Amino acid sequence: MDERILNRKQVSHIVLETRPGGYRITLLLSERFPYSYKSKSAPFFIRVSDAKSGLELAEKLDAYLERGYNIRIRLNGSEIVEYELDESIE
Repeated sequence: MDERILNRKQVSHIVLETRPGGYRITLLLSERFPYSYKSKSAPFFIRVSDAKSGLELAEKLDAYLERGYNIRIRLNGSEIVEYELDESIE
């Protein structure tokens, strides 16, 4: 299992996707300008049960990152199987 720490500088988009058998929140990672031309983007996703919970999670993650905090994620391939937010900040 792989572990990464993400912040707003790395997460360029947060997308709610409809997939066969469910929904996903996808975090698109890339470097900011002027380094973006040589970087490789990476999509990491979290499975969610329905669109409403997915939208709530996307808004929560976006607000958390906008406040300047980091998110620790644990990956299985490109799927985020666990993420940690500082509970005292939420």
